[in-house]
Amino acid sequence: MKDKVFRVLFIAVTVFYLLIAFGSSVKADMGPKPSIKLTVVNASDDYYVALLDCYPNEDRTNSELKLDNVTDESVNAYLEEFVYDRWHFFQSPVGNNVFHSTEEGVYDFTYSVPNPFRVVLISADGTVKVSEEFTKEEYNAVCTYDAASGKITEYRTNRIARRVIYTAICYILTILIELGVLAAFGYPFNKFNIICFFMINTITNIPYNIVIANMSKGGIALIVFSFLMECLIFVVEALFYLFTIKYKDGTVHHKRNLFYSIAANAASAAFGFVGLFIAAMFI
Repeated sequence: MKDKVFRVLFIAVTVFYLLIAFGSSVKADMGPKPSIKLTVVNASDDYYVALLDCYPNEDRTNSELKLDNVTDESVNAYLEEFVYDRWHFFQSPVGNNVFHSTEEGVYDFTYSVPNPFRVVLISADGTVKVSEEFTKEEYNAVCTYDAASGKITEYRTNRIARRVIYTAICYILTILIELGVLAAFGYPFNKFNIICFFMINTITNIPYNIVIANMSKGGIALIVFSFLMECLIFVVEALFYLFTIKYKDGTVHHKRNLFYSIAANAASAAFGFVGLFIAAMFI
């Protein structure tokens, strides 16, 4: 009876994942893309700011770092032809490409931003400044550009702490869920079974959740990736449990071990899908 219950649970969770992952992947471009929230400091009161992308195979003459008669139209025309040591104006197909200065000095570049990137800033007097080259580490980066020094910095400390906490919580909850399924299947909590259980879950769960935490804003791509990783974990753990954990009589029941692996992973995978939304909101 228990085997049938867990088989139904496994089928239901798998169908749910298939509908979400493959049904949504058709519209994968609708998911969130890498972004940069840029704060500009130590700049003049009136300026325009944009990003630059690198085109290493192009060799064109650098643009003059000066613009006469600064207006919205002239700035856009200037940037469309802009070249600086093989760096060109980044033109996003969606959203703003150029921002006029605001009192807060915070600008959101939101659609598949370049990485590495540079910042170009055009002051009201026509002076053009180009930042140092910078490689962001976050999928959705929070950066500060110092117009005086030309340096870019990225804020990461708080996010790293959140990711460590997220990974630890997911690991603990997975352990509790799968231990509950282990008990439901009637396996004794002896030393051998517990060592096997913790060993395989540590090997599969911690790396998986570290990757998920670092892709927390990946949108539909994250769901598809999560589904594929869950499938891989299903296979790895099924093969491991098939020949390891022992039943009450001290023998290895291959069929029962296989069903346990499927049921345990189905239960924790269902929780893991909820965890994706938690990661997207808080990490």
